[in-house]
Amino acid sequence: MSKFSKVSVFSGLNNLTDITIDDKFANLLGYTQEELEYYFEENIKLLANKFNIQKEKLLYEIRRWYNGYSWNGKDFLYNPYSILSLFLKQEFNNYWFATGTPTFLIKLIKEKNVDIKEFDNLEKLSSLLESFEIDNIDIYSLLFQTGYLTIKKVIQEDFTRKKYILSYPNLEVKESFLNNILKSFVENSNSDVLIWHIKDEIERNNLDKVFEIIKSIYASIPNQIFMKDKESYYHTIFYLILSLLGTRIEVEINTNIGRIDGVIHTKERIYIVEFKIGKAEEGLKQIEENKYYEKYLSLNKKIVLIGIGFNKRKKNIDKYVCKELG
Repeated sequence: MSKFSKVSVFSGLNNLTDITIDDKFANLLGYTQEELEYYFEENIKLLANKFNIQKEKLLYEIRRWYNGYSWNGKDFLYNPYSILSLFLKQEFNNYWFATGTPTFLIKLIKEKNVDIKEFDNLEKLSSLLESFEIDNIDIYSLLFQTGYLTIKKVIQEDFTRKKYILSYPNLEVKESFLNNILKSFVENSNSDVLIWHIKDEIERNNLDKVFEIIKSIYASIPNQIFMKDKESYYHTIFYLILSLLGTRIEVEINTNIGRIDGVIHTKERIYIVEFKIGKAEEGLKQIEENKYYEKYLSLNKKIVLIGIGFNKRKKNIDKYVCKELG
């Protein structure tokens, strides 16, 4: 029984039992890993043959895309609709997200100036998930109740208090949600295509083209957005672009002396990126002084440090500077 069913002007519904995070019902909805492999054995074989890959590799991709829903931080389930659609269509796609457009959620995120970067490994107390007021909707509770965030870990602090670690369930949800947020922020319906172009140009080490495309995304932001002149808005868009580049990207990486904006892995190179409101040289200097590159030296790839400067007057990236190590 979800919180939404209890939200009503009629007091009679108050005696219903909410089982959303009741451990006894954690596996009630969705497929477990064992169920997936048992009931869909033939479908898995067909899909593995289509992509010409080993069964283990296919199961890894299915898990990465569609597994991850949890109500206790221990048992993780597959979304039935997405799994059935995967085997019916025989291709990976964002099936669950297509069932509903999160227009209301995105509008709420923008109105409340929610930091999207918080949605990965978000810490919340159980009181947040157990409360739902229709007149004062908490965005994190709403994202959890609607399936955009799920419980990845439960920390029992004492007999009465629990702390929940929330995050996106899987790649299907994260990629689709961030794509829609980016389109809403820049009002560019073609932004997902531009992201694919950025991926291709990074693989070619064509940084001039990469930043040409990123600048075109910033240029498509409506002028009224900039009336409040919020620096976090510029940085959020850059975070969204980086996050949507795929599996070989690390965003907002914490270190013992700072936080790296982004690390992009390609076959031959590792790009360490720092975004600054101001001069690009400041970003490059921060990477060098904090030695953000040290943990990647053992990977035997070329390491490229990139400082990016954003000009508030121009409302766009002004310059980027880079330095290759080794």
